[in-house]
Amino acid sequence: MKNIEILLLIIFIFVLPLAAKAQEYQQIIVFDILLYQNDTFQLNQLKLENGTTNIDNLLGNGYEIAMLNDGQQIIFAKNFTIEFGGHGITPSGAPIEINFDQKRLIFRLPVIQNAKYLELLHNSKSILQINLQTNENTSALFINNNNGIQNQSQFPWIYVEIFVFVASLISIIYLFRRKYTIQI
Repeated sequence: MKNIEILLLIIFIFVLPLAAKAQEYQQIIVFDILLYQNDTFQLNQLKLENGTTNIDNLLGNGYEIAMLNDGQQIIFAKNFTIEFGGHGITPSGAPIEINFDQKRLIFRLPVIQNAKYLELLHNSKSILQINLQTNENTSALFINNNNGIQNQSQFPWIYVEIFVFVASLISIIYLFRRKYTIQI
């Protein structure tokens, strides 16, 4: 009996971070762009989706993604670096310089209260500014009268997945325990 309790404790410890991650599951803005070295761009996608953000992974300086309110004041900003080149090795083993003229960026941004504009900057110069209230894919965020974010909560299916996972593990452990018990 002691072994099962220890095993269940270990399973609980491993599942606990999944539950913490599930609480981050929310409505997000997916911003997909193809950025060229000369600071021109091609907007691939801007839409609302349920999921988790990826802005914590952004590092460096040079570029900035920001959300602005009605008064053009920054209410959210994150700096990051883009490298349009790198180093490689040919099949013969010789080093080469690799240069790209474009880079695809996919941001998974949080929905920010009172955000009206999404802006992309390079060295503090605006490359792109999108009005989130008039964009056909993100305008559903806004309530007509007060320009606030509409809370559109969806059922977080990750909780069901965690429950099914834990229940399955407990069932498997119980079945194996019964199979190997000694009959007297």
